[in-house]
Amino acid sequence: MKIIGIGNAIVDVICKVDDNFIKILLNKINHKQTYFSVQSERSVLKVLDGDCETAIGVYSSIKNDIIELKAELFSIDGNERYYVKSSKNISQANELGLEVGENLKRQSKGNYKK
Repeated sequence: MKIIGIGNAIVDVICKVDDNFIKILLNKINHKQTYFSVQSERSVLKVLDGDCETAIGVYSSIKNDIIELKAELFSIDGNERYYVKSSKNISQANELGLEVGENLKRQSKGNYKK
């Protein structure tokens, strides 16, 4: 099984909130599947309040508008592994990430942060 870091290998482009011309342009080049994948992966990290020192890996894949999310989290000492695999409709990518993050948080009982 291959679990990788959150949002690895994506190109992220941002613009000013009120720059509608650039927003329209960026929307044309936005890859929707990548957008939903990263949204779900980052939601996991947000729930766990993860940072560069959090031992977590998340991988999402999409097929026929179903997004599958696999995530693993390790205890501070690295001896415990917590794993969740779940899926939802692509339109619920954010909710999926939040649920997976909460599940990992419950499993670990907070034993992943210093």
